[in-house]
Amino acid sequence: MFHREYEKVLQENNQLRSRVSDLKKNNTDLFIENSTLKSHISSLQANLKIIYKTTKKIFKDQIGAFMDVLKGDMDKNKVENHMEKIHEQEKKKVRQKNMGLER
Repeated sequence: MFHREYEKVLQENNQLRSRVSDLKKNNTDLFIENSTLKSHISSLQANLKIIYKTTKKIFKDQIGAFMDVLKGDMDKNKVENHMEKIHEQEKKKVRQKNMGLER
């Protein structure tokens, strides 16, 4: 009777050890996958940063050129440039806001 219970407990112990081993392997695999994904995320973040800065520069250049042409046409035709007025007002608001934060 004792021998049967011992065999049963021994078999259960072996099954649990096998399960623990499988879980450790799975944990290691997940850890490696997590590290790979973190590396991939860092790479994607760097790519996005470059894309953002490049796009911002291109749009700034294009919009600046457009605004220069528009301003020239407005001045040539002696028409008041409301877009330039609004732009200057917004720049003034930003400067005032920044001045308030520099305490």
